[in-house]
Amino acid sequence: MSKMIAVEASKPLRSLLQTEGKTSDIASLGAFLGILVAIPIWAVTVLPLSIGWQVGKALLQPLLGKKSTPGSGLDTARLSADAPADVDSTIDIIPQSDRKYDVVLLGASGYTGKFAVTHLMETYGIDGDVKWAVAGRNKAKLSATLESVARELNLEASSQTVSSVDILLVDTSDPSTLPNLVKHTRVVATTAGPFQLYGSPVVEFCAKYGTHYVDITGEMDWVRTMILQHEGAAQRTGSKIVSLCGHDSVPWDLTVMKLAEGMKEHDKEEELVEVSIVNDIKSSASGGTMATMKLAVGGEMIVPPKTEFD
Repeated sequence: MSKMIAVEASKPLRSLLQTEGKTSDIASLGAFLGILVAIPIWAVTVLPLSIGWQVGKALLQPLLGKKSTPGSGLDTARLSADAPADVDSTIDIIPQSDRKYDVVLLGASGYTGKFAVTHLMETYGIDGDVKWAVAGRNKAKLSATLESVARELNLEASSQTVSSVDILLVDTSDPSTLPNLVKHTRVVATTAGPFQLYGSPVVEFCAKYGTHYVDITGEMDWVRTMILQHEGAAQRTGSKIVSLCGHDSVPWDLTVMKLAEGMKEHDKEEELVEVSIVNDIKSSASGGTMATMKLAVGGEMIVPPKTEFD
């Protein structure tokens, strides 16, 4: 049995990546100095403000009345993964093979959504075998994203070319717009977070219409709630609900898998027990990520319901 922490656990994977020229120095002097400066600033500004906010809210809440937070109505619910499916028998579910789109990307005009549009356009083209569309609230922003990506990819006549990509107008706070999002596609892929604010109705309608669903959330309590609320309907219609497919999850899953495989190659008797991972990101947080962090700091994250197996 082996217990490995960050540096020790990363050796097999680091050796593999070094041979492919995909690694860099673990940390530069500039990054180190940046940390030395940032931590004291955080400790004397952000941390006291956060503590003061939470204490003040706790003291004033009895006087102001309890604020309803997303998911708070589920706190005392006794839900089971085997609960009856909440399927509306009046819904006309189109067979997957007869649907117009292979995938509809929701939130395409956002920070992460643009990366997804780039992947779709670069990998599958616009009028290729994979039929895809984009969805969101603002048609002008969605069109601008499509044209911008087309220009970046050096596609000829980008404005005319991208006009063949369908744009679906969807407001997740308006249930009447959701059937048009889910019923004509095999898969809805969404980058629109925070998911506890914008994702729950999408999961619900995908489960009811037999549409597969994938997102990039890292909001574990919300994922747990969606499973307990909609697993029955999804099983009934054949919908596959797949969360945690973004940066919060996939790199770590793949890293741990490669570590485990590397250990087995060196010694078949070894077993990976624990891995601690720290990463350095050359990017900025998206608007959805910042909004999720704001909910967490404000104590407004969804509260997962109790279950029979808790």
